[in-house]
Amino acid sequence: MNLIKSLLTALFLISCGYVYAAGCDANTHLLIHFDEADTSTTIAETDCDSSGAKTITANGDVQTDSGVTKFGNTSLFDGTGDYWTLADSADWDMFASSSGDWTVDVWIKHANTSVSQVFIAHSEGNAKQWFIRDEFGFSGKLELRVLDNSDAGTTELAMDCTGLSDTDWHHVVVGKVGSEYGLYTDEAQCEYASTTNTLDATGLLYIGRRIDSGDPMHMNGSMDEVHIQNSNHLSLSPQSDDSDTYTAPTVAYSAAAGSTRNRLITYRREFRKLPTGGYERIVTKYNFIPKGWIDEETNALRADVKHLNRS
Repeated sequence: MNLIKSLLTALFLISCGYVYAAGCDANTHLLIHFDEADTSTTIAETDCDSSGAKTITANGDVQTDSGVTKFGNTSLFDGTGDYWTLADSADWDMFASSSGDWTVDVWIKHANTSVSQVFIAHSEGNAKQWFIRDEFGFSGKLELRVLDNSDAGTTELAMDCTGLSDTDWHHVVVGKVGSEYGLYTDEAQCEYASTTNTLDATGLLYIGRRIDSGDPMHMNGSMDEVHIQNSNHLSLSPQSDDSDTYTAPTVAYSAAAGSTRNRLITYRREFRKLPTGGYERIVTKYNFIPKGWIDEETNALRADVKHLNRS
């Protein structure tokens, strides 16, 4: 009868790569992951530009959600008064000059595609604000509006393209490259504008609504990775024929791509005793401990990879 004999069991650490998208640097004025625990109404902004983390205020029943995920937990909006606000800042003034590069991008998943919804807005009031919205109630379009009604009722900039008419996840981008603007969804440009008109508004930044006494257009659905960047980090080049493309991030934004994570594993070799003497190796096994790995930035257990066996 052949005998099985275990000769070696060892513990050791290996380093494994977990990829993040670069998008958190000195030019990043807002980055919200919504990765706090489920139903949290207290969330943190990632202080990429080292200016001090901005305070984010919950309004209505807005909260984080683990039931609908993109790169982790997301923000849940019920369409009846849920939104986040941040104090006025020059960090929201992407339309204050006809020069310079800016990018605003966000992941959107609608729960209702029959009512108009605003994603992000910087509002001084009805008369002076910019916002990005899906205008389901009227035009059925995805729109960027830059309004200054204090200046003889002027619309400083208006862009629109086909709305997000389903409940899938979509990446929405507004890119400003000097005096040229592009509106994008899911890696493709859908609208172009060129203007030297400007808007220098003061007021809160809203996530999930705009300022309008008649119709604030509350968000109804989920949102992830709210990102405002004072640079052209997606390498956009808006074209008058709407032909520009870009590569959407496939993971959450972070200060550096390809962050390293550690996994603790067991290593075990098993041998069979041979009739002629000696031993023959029959299996080598590796198993991760614990069943997953620890994210060093959040200290959270991730279960992306649960085990590895090698024979």
